[in-house]
Amino acid sequence: MIRVLHVLPTLAGGGAEGFVANLLPSLCNDGVQCGVMTIYPSTVPFSPEACNRIDVIDVRRRNRYEAGFFARMVAEMKAWRPDVVHTHMHNGKYWGRLAALLAGRPAIVHTAHNPCDPHRLIGEPIVDRLLNAATAAIITFSRAQRAFLCELERIPPQKVVVIPNGIVHGPRATSASRASARLTLGLNDEFAVFVVGTLYAPKNQRLAVEAIAALSAVTRSRIALCLIGDGVDQEAIRRRSIELGIADRVRMHGHRSDVRAMLHGADALLVPSLTEGMPLAVLEAMSAAVPVISTPWTGVHDLLEDGQLGAVAADWSPQSIAALLERTVAEPQLARALAMRAETRVRAEYDIGVTARRYHRLYASLLEEARVA
Repeated sequence: MIRVLHVLPTLAGGGAEGFVANLLPSLCNDGVQCGVMTIYPSTVPFSPEACNRIDVIDVRRRNRYEAGFFARMVAEMKAWRPDVVHTHMHNGKYWGRLAALLAGRPAIVHTAHNPCDPHRLIGEPIVDRLLNAATAAIITFSRAQRAFLCELERIPPQKVVVIPNGIVHGPRATSASRASARLTLGLNDEFAVFVVGTLYAPKNQRLAVEAIAALSAVTRSRIALCLIGDGVDQEAIRRRSIELGIADRVRMHGHRSDVRAMLHGADALLVPSLTEGMPLAVLEAMSAAVPVISTPWTGVHDLLEDGQLGAVAADWSPQSIAALLERTVAEPQLARALAMRAETRVRAEYDIGVTARRYHRLYASLLEEARVA
C-alpha cells in the first residue's frame, strides 16, 4: 500500500484546505494509506471513521518567527516514512518540500492551488527552480494553467500534471431547499447574485459592486448582491457601495460554514477574481445547477468549456460583467439550460472519488519510475 503524507499550513478553512480534507478520506477508500501534517495548530474536520484511518501530525508552529518547527517536520516525516510527500499552499511549497528532501523521501508532489498568480517575493524564483527540480510532479487544474505555470517557473512541461479538483456532491437543489436558503439569508423575490470568497484584493469583490452599479436601473432594482465571506476589504467594499449609491443592493453575510446549502437560494454565482486555481465554490454552484458568471482568469475557459457551462466576460470591466448579468436576468431559460448542462458535467467529472483515483494512479506511476531509476 502506498503511504502518502499531505503537508499544508492547516486543515481549517475552505479552498485548498477544504479540498484536502475531502480528498484524504477518498484516497483511503481507494487504497492509499494517508497522513496529513499541519504546520500550525488545526481542528480536524474528518469523521470519526476517517480519523481512524488518517494519521494527523500537528507540528504546532507557534508563530511565523518560530524556527524550531522545521526540525520537528523533518523528524516526523522520517518517523512516518511516507512513500510520497504531497505539499500544498505556500508553506507546503517551501517548508514542506525542503523537509521532504532532508527526510530522504522517495517522491515529492506539489499542488499549485493558485498557479497563475505571478507575484513572488525576492529570492523565491531561485528557490522555486531548485525545489521544482527535486519535485517529481507539480499538479495544476487545466491546460491553460499548465502552460502559464511552465513559463512562469521554467518547469519542463512533462513535469506538470493536470488533475482537476473534485468535490463531495450534496443533494440536488429542490424548491424546499431553495426556500429555506433564501429565508435564512433574508431574500424575498430579488434576483440573488452570490459572490463567495475571502474579501481581499485577488478576489476582486469591488468589481462585483461596480458591475451592479453599471446595470440598467430596472435590472439593478431587482438584484441582491450577496457577498459571502469576510476579510480585510470588507469596509472598503462597503464604502464603495455607498459611494455608488447601491448600498441597498449589497448584502454582506460574512463567513458561513453552510455555503453549499445557501447556494440553493442563489440565482447566479459571480466570480470576479483576478486569478484563481479551481475554486470549489464554482464546482459547488455547478453541482447545485446555479448559473455561473466569471471574469476571464486563466483556466476558466477550460472549466466552463468555452461558455458551454457558464458565461465568461470579455474582460474585467464593470460593463462586461453587467452585460452578462443583464442577459442572465433577461434570458432565464438560456441560463437554466447552461446550469443544467453544468450540473450533469460536474457530477460526472468533478467528483472527489474521480479525483482521488487520478491521484492514486499518479502516485503509483511516480514510485514505479523511481524504482526503475
